Amino acid sequence: MPFVPIGSRKAHTLLLDHDKDRIRAQMQSKDEAVVAEHYGLAPSVRGYRFGNHPMTRGPVRGPEVPFKEATKHWKPSEVEKQGPMAKVDFKQAKMGAYWDPDAPIDANCDPT
Repeated sequence: MPFVPIGSRKAHTLLLDHDKDRIRAQMQSKDEAVVAEHYGLAPSVRGYRFGNHPMTRGPVRGPEVPFKEATKHWKPSEVEKQGPMAKVDFKQAKMGAYWDPDAPIDANCDPT
């Protein structure tokens, strides 16, 4: 370690035990305040418990819409007469789990 003349060294203040306790308490309260603010546990200025929660601080940006670029949804058969939903409705019975005998037979379906 190089030699540093005494006159150029910085002054060290004398810290007594009660000063150390006071400084330690101040640092601990600052640390607790930072942690509470980070997790949203600190009350707001007006004292509301959840006032500093991240969900109450303004608009929250959620995840992107899934399958945004995927194929579009099927439109109802009333809107699109030749669409995929109309084809499904054409093949299925009007009620129940059995084939409706009055439903027309699809050309692609083998009735036997």
